[in-house]
Parts: sequence; structure tokens; C-alpha cells
Amino acid sequence: MLRVTGIPTEHYDYFRDGGVDANGQAPIVMTAKGGANPCRHCLGLIADGEPKLVLSYRPLDAAQPYAETGPIFLHQTKCERYESDELPRWFAFL
Repeated sequence: MLRVTGIPTEHYDYFRDGGVDANGQAPIVMTAKGGANPCRHCLGLIADGEPKLVLSYRPLDAAQPYAETGPIFLHQTKCERYESDELPRWFAFL
């Protein structure tokens, strides 16, 4: 069974509180533009004009071949973690 979830809420709260990312830098606050800004916590799209956090994220703690680091977006304002047996609706349109 497939289970789809956003990043752990404790990671999300850490970054919203100014915690450093995988590169040791604080998240950058930017304004969402263009509609393709998926929040990796709620898995919803961040609306144009809304503030978003941009940061480098590595979901696995230990270094290993699958421990990739990449950029992600997060809502700057509080959102609820996505947990479902289905992909978010917008995902099918990418």
C-alpha cells in the first residue's frame, strides 16, 4: 500500500522557527510566483503572492547513496501535514 505524507511536522516547525537547512543556512523567505510552488509539508500549492520558505533539505539523516539533498518550498504560514493513501490532486497535472 502506498502512503503519501509531507515532511515531518517537527522538521517543518524547525525551519519555520529559523532552523538551518541541510547546508547550514537559514531558509530564505520569498514570494511565491507562477503557481508551481508545492509545499512539502501539506503538499498543497503555495498561492501566488504568499510568502514561502526556500531551503535545502535532505530527508535521510546519514550519508548514503540515496541521501540526496535538494531545494524544497514550505508555507511560511502554518499548514497541516498531508497524510493520505492518495496523491494530492495537483500532482496528476505536472
